[in-house]
Amino acid sequence: MDIQFAKIKLVIWDMDGTFWQGILSEGRVTMLERNIETVKKLTDAGIVNAICSKNDKESVFSELCGANMAEYFVFPSVDWTPKGPRIHEMLSDMGLRAENTLFLDDEDLNRQEAVFYNPGLMTGGAAELDLLAQYADQLSADDREHSRLERYRILEAKRDEKKEFGSNEEFLRKSNIRVEMKTDCINHLERIYELVMRTNQLNFTKIRSSMEELKELVQDPEYQCGYVSVRDKYGEYGIVGFYAEKNHKLVHFLFSCRTIGMGVEQFVYAKLGYPDYEKSGETAGELSGNGFPDWINQADCDVKEEERQQISHKGEKHRILFKGPCDLDAIFSFIEPGDGIDCEFTYVSPQSGTVIEQVNHTAHIVQAHTLSAEQKQEIAAELPFGDEKMYSDLIYQHPYDVVFISILQDVNLGMYRRKETGEIVAFAQGCYPLTDRANWEGYIEGKIYTAQCGLTREFLEEFSEKYEFAGILTPEQTVENILKIREYLRPDTYLVVMLGTETEYLKNKNPAWTGKNLVYKEINGRIKNLCKERENMDYIDVNRYIRGQESFYDHYNHFVVSVYYEMAKDIVNLIRGKTGQAVEQKTAAYVWKRKGKEFLKRVCSVLRPK
Repeated sequence: MDIQFAKIKLVIWDMDGTFWQGILSEGRVTMLERNIETVKKLTDAGIVNAICSKNDKESVFSELCGANMAEYFVFPSVDWTPKGPRIHEMLSDMGLRAENTLFLDDEDLNRQEAVFYNPGLMTGGAAELDLLAQYADQLSADDREHSRLERYRILEAKRDEKKEFGSNEEFLRKSNIRVEMKTDCINHLERIYELVMRTNQLNFTKIRSSMEELKELVQDPEYQCGYVSVRDKYGEYGIVGFYAEKNHKLVHFLFSCRTIGMGVEQFVYAKLGYPDYEKSGETAGELSGNGFPDWINQADCDVKEEERQQISHKGEKHRILFKGPCDLDAIFSFIEPGDGIDCEFTYVSPQSGTVIEQVNHTAHIVQAHTLSAEQKQEIAAELPFGDEKMYSDLIYQHPYDVVFISILQDVNLGMYRRKETGEIVAFAQGCYPLTDRANWEGYIEGKIYTAQCGLTREFLEEFSEKYEFAGILTPEQTVENILKIREYLRPDTYLVVMLGTETEYLKNKNPAWTGKNLVYKEINGRIKNLCKERENMDYIDVNRYIRGQESFYDHYNHFVVSVYYEMAKDIVNLIRGKTGQAVEQKTAAYVWKRKGKEFLKRVCSVLRPK
């Protein structure tokens, strides 16, 4: 079959005889390195991968977990029923067209059946696997953060939960859909251009403007232009829509297929006052002059911030707290949430869309106890990369038996001291101070990591007047902070500190992380000595589980799933020993079978290079 590779948005993989060599139900299978590399390269380029296999789902994901490949797939369809109808349902759930999908299967009968149920579907066997690998080698890796994959994970989570509701409108009203319309289009021109060129199903005018034409359009004062961002309780969708209007007539009006069925296009259309437009071709939704969808931007259905950051306990006691960035988040995937277990991980601020990593920096944990509510509010109000919860004091609110914290944020984030009052705020990579003008262009253009916060020259000027750079925490300062945290906790609370890796990550390409293994080594030694001297203190040493370079995922702080799985075993035993609480530790296969979307969210999506 003649495959139009440039049209591919989704690749659906059969497993036996296709992704791997052998038949799983008949014995062990052999992973094909060529296919592993192809999937990774496709994902880096923004092409999503899914599974349609006749097999046992638990066994399939056990194999994929063992190869550290499970996180690369979404919408897995693994059972013994015919594949054609399953692919049809998958495409409907994902909001994608058969014409933009490639289905790979070694059995010709399966390929023919798939096309019968999905006209226009591209299919391939062994020969096409080679061609796809060659195509993947040529692609530009412009989605290394796997943002497109993450957005389909959100759709997958929504699909699973939607089945529990009696009607679609009931589900939408409980989804807490929030839509924002902004006009600084010139700052997001590449994303807008991508939408204009690629969207079809919710593209009402289907005008394909070039990058130069769009640049002129969004800067033309005669046009009212804007882009649309969407989030709901399942996650952030990013920029998913664009409109351009002149004299109350739409030139562009388009939305990503990820928003199909949410009513976003009708909401924006109503907000614009129902302008005229010339519809081109078929669309997956219709516009009307009959008002707003009543489930969007509802004031009374906001998800509480605590619900965004914590897994609420089911019982009356708060006994255990996991507080940290991706290491603790990933480990927790292998721990069954139960009575009295709270979590506070890195989160995305609902106000700004910024990734709030500093909430688990030890300087912030200390100040959570020492700063007043007024101080926290004042700092949050003047900084676009923070909110009040970045000084969360949940750790001090309840009589926890065991508290787990991490030192990972301490070795990288820069600290800034408020000149007038002395409060400390941690943010971004400390080797690129925000107050150094030499770094400003890098921050403004997004070449330096900004935790998804858009920074302007005007803000950096104001920030440099109010704040001074205080460096990165030294090992001594980290230990001092841990001592203060120990002091502020209840005397009988058992404080456990997660240590960093002392093994050099040889593939590191980020100057901000060069030599950090040596910094971790010094901090680790100090914390180990501290735990010998102090009661109710202990540590979990990741270095016990590192087996060399194969243990790293893509970063000094990101490891393959097996490392987190082994760490979870020791954490479960520690909790049982200290509290007697029957905390359960789940196998990888169990996690995939019983709560796959939570596993994806907690383990895979956090493994992102910074």
